[in-house]
Amino acid sequence: MKVLDQMSGLKIAAGDPILHLGLFIATLYIPKKLVCEEVDYGNTVVLLCVSHAVNASRFIIKFFSE
Repeated sequence: MKVLDQMSGLKIAAGDPILHLGLFIATLYIPKKLVCEEVDYGNTVVLLCVSHAVNASRFIIKFFSE
C-alpha cells in the first residue's frame, strides 16, 4: 500500500530557493498600502517580501559560490 505525504508539496516548495526568488520578485509588485476593513496589511507584505528574500539568498549564494 502506498502512503502519500500530504505535506510533500509544501516540503518541496519550501526547499526550492529559486521558487522563493520568483515569489520575492512577485512581492515587489504588490501594493504596500493594503487596507481592508480598517486593518492595515502593509507590514504583512513587507514581512512576506523579507521572508522570500532570505530564502532566495540561498540560491544566489550557491550560484556565485560554484
